[in-house]
Amino acid sequence: ETQNGLALGYRITGDEWRILGKELKAELWVRNSGTGAVRIRPSPRSDVGLRMFLRRETGVRGAKEVEQESGIFAGPSPVLAEQRLLPPGHALKVKEVPIRLFWPANDVSGATGHFFAIDPGAYSFRAELELPGFSSTSEGGKQAVAAAGEWKGKLTTRSRDVMVLA
Repeated sequence: ETQNGLALGYRITGDEWRILGKELKAELWVRNSGTGAVRIRPSPRSDVGLRMFLRRETGVRGAKEVEQESGIFAGPSPVLAEQRLLPPGHALKVKEVPIRLFWPANDVSGATGHFFAIDPGAYSFRAELELPGFSSTSEGGKQAVAAAGEWKGKLTTRSRDVMVLA
């Protein structure tokens, strides 16, 4: 879904979508298909501005689909990032985050990055990225917000069908 010339896409690398399998990596890319350069400031932290979802159809006619948002543990990197200029026709990798899959009964206290506690089955995956993705208060009490001319808003990826294996 494109907003003001910007679109969010992703690439998933790693093992299969397997519960307790090897960690997957999600790369998120912002593409500028507009006519002018855009200033963005994505946070380098995987817990800031990024939401990921797995949606499962129940298989029962008329029944509501079940959607789960990933859990996440905060990373150690700083919230603020440098402002980037994204020229028209270019794309920029804004995040690379790990994804782990667990059984619902697993203890996930040692997990890093994004994780889902789910059962095997067919799901659709999507992600949302809010830019700049942060608001924070400095030591002096000043609110840190997007700079003048910086793009602000939420981008959403298309859904992708995935099969989660046991």
